[in-house]
Amino acid sequence: MEYRFASQEYFLIYMPPTSYREGDILVVEMIDRPFKGFHDLAKHCKNYACHSREEYLNFDPMNHDKPEKFSSGFSADKVLVDAMWKTVNARFAKNE
Repeated sequence: MEYRFASQEYFLIYMPPTSYREGDILVVEMIDRPFKGFHDLAKHCKNYACHSREEYLNFDPMNHDKPEKFSSGFSADKVLVDAMWKTVNARFAKNE
């Protein structure tokens, strides 16, 4: 799993492809408060197929022609998920 801010408005999460499923880019639309949990984050997500890391690095959430997928194979090591969670909510840490 990799993740990055694409802008102030969007956070991207990349789940690389495996031998049994295609990869995913989850596009999280940032909100004006910390996400309360995974379900809160999921309400603000769109999922797209992603076939390579290069595609992820060049992905523009505002300008693409990918159809939205209805589900994601989101599974990762808890340490990676915890680090991602800390990053996505980091800009609110000063306000708590």
